[in-house]
Amino acid sequence: MRGRHLFDLSGALWFPVLLLFQIGGLPVSAHAGSSGAPVLVSSSVPASAPIGAVTSSLSATVLNGKTLAFHTGYSSLDWSGVLDAFKLASDGTQGDLAWSVGARLDALAPANRVILTARFNVDGSFGHGLEFRAFDNLDTAAQGLVMTPASMDSTYDTGQTRIDWLRGDRASEANGTMRRRSTLLGAIIRSQALYVSHPAAGYRNVWPPLANGTTAPETVAAATPAMGTDYVSYERFSIDQADRTPVVYVGANDGMLHAFDATQNIDGSNTATSGRELWAYVPRSAYANLGNLTSRASFTFTPTVDATPVTRDVFFDASTTMPAKTSAGWHTLLVGSLGGGGRGVFALDVTDPNPADANGVNVANTGSKVLWEFNADMPVVASSSNGAGGTDPGGDPADLGYTFGQPNIGRLANGKWVVLVPGGYSPDCSKSDQPIRCSSGNVPSADGAPAVSYSALFLLDAQTGALIDELKTPTDITGVASNGLSSPVLGDYNNDQVDDVAFAGDLAGNVWRYDLTSPDPSRWSVRLAYQPTTQGMQPITVMPRLFPDPATHRFIVVFGTGKYLAMDGSHARGVQSVYGIRDLDDTVYGTARLVQQMLTELNSGSVHCGETYRGLTNYPVPANRAGWYFNLIAPDEQVVVTPGALFDTNRAVVTTLIPDNDGCSTGNEGAVMIVDAATGGADDGLSMGPANWASSVSRYKAVGGRVNNLPTGGMLPVATIIGGGKLVFPGIALNSGGVLAGNDVIWRRRSWRELNTDQ
Repeated sequence: MRGRHLFDLSGALWFPVLLLFQIGGLPVSAHAGSSGAPVLVSSSVPASAPIGAVTSSLSATVLNGKTLAFHTGYSSLDWSGVLDAFKLASDGTQGDLAWSVGARLDALAPANRVILTARFNVDGSFGHGLEFRAFDNLDTAAQGLVMTPASMDSTYDTGQTRIDWLRGDRASEANGTMRRRSTLLGAIIRSQALYVSHPAAGYRNVWPPLANGTTAPETVAAATPAMGTDYVSYERFSIDQADRTPVVYVGANDGMLHAFDATQNIDGSNTATSGRELWAYVPRSAYANLGNLTSRASFTFTPTVDATPVTRDVFFDASTTMPAKTSAGWHTLLVGSLGGGGRGVFALDVTDPNPADANGVNVANTGSKVLWEFNADMPVVASSSNGAGGTDPGGDPADLGYTFGQPNIGRLANGKWVVLVPGGYSPDCSKSDQPIRCSSGNVPSADGAPAVSYSALFLLDAQTGALIDELKTPTDITGVASNGLSSPVLGDYNNDQVDDVAFAGDLAGNVWRYDLTSPDPSRWSVRLAYQPTTQGMQPITVMPRLFPDPATHRFIVVFGTGKYLAMDGSHARGVQSVYGIRDLDDTVYGTARLVQQMLTELNSGSVHCGETYRGLTNYPVPANRAGWYFNLIAPDEQVVVTPGALFDTNRAVVTTLIPDNDGCSTGNEGAVMIVDAATGGADDGLSMGPANWASSVSRYKAVGGRVNNLPTGGMLPVATIIGGGKLVFPGIALNSGGVLAGNDVIWRRRSWRELNTDQ
């Protein structure tokens, strides 16, 4: 599960999340392989462009000597990608390379690769899944896209040879027809690697009754399971799937989402299949850029599948029409998006991640794996009765822009498992029904200019992909013009496993609150929760995080401001900040109602580039104040990485990026700070700096320091050592080269899910 928080009035909070979306431009000083890149870049290639990588995710958040760290990156020499798995020692230091995807993928015979895609209907709606193998099996529109740009050699450059090239056939490279590649894996730029093993959401068997008084289908399945099916309790589902193959999913700019085998022997060593590609998926919504990938003469790097996928265990109701061979019951759902590669999302059933069918045939069951796609070119969905005494308002998919903001998955009061898709950036302005304020052109503008005067949040049926509702931000608020919605976070106020609210920020710096408590979607609503002093000066491109507020027993919404979106690597200018806003009432809050904490730095070295630590004050935040904030202190420092969460101690992990560093950094420089989520200040139980800090800087307590090799999106992986007492950040180092770690004196036995992971 991801981006979801459960909270009851006693203050219990659980089910944290790990990954969020990668989004960002390459800073001038960054090397190829940092985790950000322009939306579109020139086709000119530097003479030398070495592959570099950042730590993308971990196989576990408790370091037991067998934990793997997954590094992703790319080279702009030929826009090839890298995915490596490194062993981590029990103290968090990086060990030997466990496996690398590149050579293993290149060794696969193209004919033996399992690659899936989707076929659309004539009206542009989703049809069904199929193998990505025969050009003639694609729908007519898809064939036209694959053949764009047009062939200059009808003998050798055909639709089938382009499909074969995309599948990994190198023959057309050797004869000079298609673009040459050094490896089959495409550039991994904004997508973090997502590690998925056994189900571990921990759902209870009893769910609230539906609005019409009938028992929830999840409860029915737990009480009367059908033998030999997935129609069982979640506990039984977890047991049945306990030994399923662990997989690393990652989006790459070769047009595919890849699934790689991440199995280990019991001693942590590799198996014969470690690092092998199990299968891949080519989203139909990304076809517009496939022909360009193959072109030897006119190739220009353009993103395709350039975003981090999300997964969650969801329940499919037998009363709902489902794709062929998809059974009712519990399933593990993967939802992917395209980032700068297009205006669309897709859903796959990864309950069984293996490609072979029951007979061992090396062909994936496309009818069950490929569930649906949703994109901006699909037909308008009219309002209709949902059959449960309410109305599904529907909406216009044309309002969907480039899907940079990561989707989220939740269970709502209408009895549906729902995918929340933020409207993204720059809807297609060629659509005649777009608002007047739509920016010109069909690609994201270089300066992130507003595309429309409102932001949209789409709510899709997780099982079928049907559009339930499109919630648009209000357009009648004086001085507010929303655009570019970021990833939404979900919250459950009464701990009944049903989400009640969602929050999301936008490029103007507003935070929006979505009331989803009604079982009738026509009564869902959105209102402004936080308004910045000046629209657009503090953009929000990360997912907010929800923490319990001990003073009010409500959520406190924690987020940072900043932007790293543009083609030239530009970023937000001016002072950016970190905020914690209380979810109190219908009042729209600004900084005047917030308590300000103060941030400072101390360089512990005697020379420039010594270890630079950071300190925060810890002023109290009374119940009559709306929350807290603190300003970042380095020039143009900003938050483009979603805050992490240490829920057991109610702390937020804040990661910042300093685009124009001072030369002390060998990679992306920024800072990592751990703060009390309730106050925004330093936490008395955590030590994140030198022992002499208190005597050096009065009023402040050490909360972190400047570090190198940071991601420019997603979320920073955090882990703990066995036995607890120390937090570590694998893959990053202080700007002096030392290790950043936190000694936690407030430590008690905890569920390990309460670190930054849902797996």
